[in-house]
Amino acid sequence: MIKNSILTIAVLSLGVSALAEDWTNWRGPNYNGATSGKNLPVKFSKTQNIAWQIELPGPGAGTPIIVGDRVFLSSARIENAASGKGQLLALCLDRKTGKTLWERNAGSGYRPNGDGADYRLDNRGTYASPSPVTDGETVVFFYGNGDLVGFNMKGDKLWARNIQKDYGDFTFQWTFSATPTLYEDKLYLPVLQRDDPVHGRGRHLSGPGTGWLGRHIAPAGGGLVPRLWTYRQICREQPQDRWGDPQKRCVAGGLGRHEQKLVCA
Repeated sequence: MIKNSILTIAVLSLGVSALAEDWTNWRGPNYNGATSGKNLPVKFSKTQNIAWQIELPGPGAGTPIIVGDRVFLSSARIENAASGKGQLLALCLDRKTGKTLWERNAGSGYRPNGDGADYRLDNRGTYASPSPVTDGETVVFFYGNGDLVGFNMKGDKLWARNIQKDYGDFTFQWTFSATPTLYEDKLYLPVLQRDDPVHGRGRHLSGPGTGWLGRHIAPAGGGLVPRLWTYRQICREQPQDRWGDPQKRCVAGGLGRHEQKLVCA
């Protein structure tokens, strides 16, 4: 059974320079998980260095992002576990108090090949696993069922689409949880397809061992966002595994910035 998560935010008894640094993506301002902030608290408990804590509407595994006094994060609300009815939520909290500034149901209810529920594919996690990303004007939420939704800072929906509907159901045995990357006013998202469908999901492509690794790129602003380009990658046969079967390896890593360049892995 998936239980509701508790989000705790540490007290930031820091100088102005440290507080001024936004955390606009899951890897932070430098895209490496590091910050230039000084005198950060290093000891925590249920009472020590905790400014506030709230109970989320449901489980969520993404990293909160911060812009000014706003905290953005994803969550799933389970309405009826038996029928799989639920919501995928986009949340905005006040950084100083934890008060919910706005909450939106960002999920479309899409179920790939009819599998899973509105909020999860299996009982190992939920679709609220990717982290949101923002440029300070538009905040984009992505969910493991393919829903990609853009809001402004006030919570008005700017656009929405579903990547699985656009490019075919994901050929993953587990829940897809890649987090989008914003770079120079474009939104990047790695999507893996391959020639071997999983549980009826996916599509056959042009020949054995051929994968489709799409980097979906789109403006962060309003309007229905188009695909600008994709990249096709070959899934190569590898030595046999311990059961004697040949293995295929299709690498679908993350995207990040390094020295003013976008690095795709």
